[in-house]
Amino acid sequence: MNHSPEQAFRPVPQEHLVFVEQAGKPVADIGAKSTPSGLRDKGDIKAVLCESMQKLGLFLFILSFLPWLAVLFVVPFLLLDITQKTTLSVVLAVGRKFVFGLA
Repeated sequence: MNHSPEQAFRPVPQEHLVFVEQAGKPVADIGAKSTPSGLRDKGDIKAVLCESMQKLGLFLFILSFLPWLAVLFVVPFLLLDITQKTTLSVVLAVGRKFVFGLA
């Protein structure tokens, strides 16, 4: 092959420079795009979402015990008829089951 001096010093195409820049990176980092929040990929987003859902579940679990506390410490001292107190206790118990199910 016979190359002229002009061909020996011509600029490198931009596509080749991209490959040179990425040569030492792990394969997972080459195609990863950053999201506006700074997370790298779906795995990072999934981890943050999972952590948030765990915190929400713990909050709902704790919240589900508050109706029992209300039945024990608040309802008996309300100025209501016994049938109204019973109805309120049942409503609080059903609400507790619903919140516990969500948790």
